[in-house]
Amino acid sequence: MSALRAARQAVGFLTIVGGAGTPTTGALVWFPVVGALVGAVVGTAWYAAASWFPALVAAALAVIVDLALTGMLHVDGLADSADGLIAPMPRERRLEVMSDPGPARSARSPSSRCCSPATRCSRRWPPRGRWWQ
Repeated sequence: MSALRAARQAVGFLTIVGGAGTPTTGALVWFPVVGALVGAVVGTAWYAAASWFPALVAAALAVIVDLALTGMLHVDGLADSADGLIAPMPRERRLEVMSDPGPARSARSPSSRCCSPATRCSRRWPPRGRWWQ
């Protein structure tokens, strides 16, 4: 498999760009690169938004860019975990709930709580001036 094809698979799996697909083992080496690119895009959005908006709005926009670019991949994983691990139920029902793609009541709170601290933490360090100062 060519390196370009493996990189495309990694981008397609971890973001909404390039179409979804199951990555092969060759694509796994590109995951950190794709993660760094996603971080660079989100950081650039945050930096640009901070020059136009108050810190809280800039941080919220950065979180929205992250959620949009990754297709809510991490929030979906958190919600699936909350579906099966928080609610008290037998093991069989737990596995059934975790395989259901729809959100359950127990998933809504962790999903919303995931984004709120990310916004609050981001706004504490607004990128004013040079980033290294």
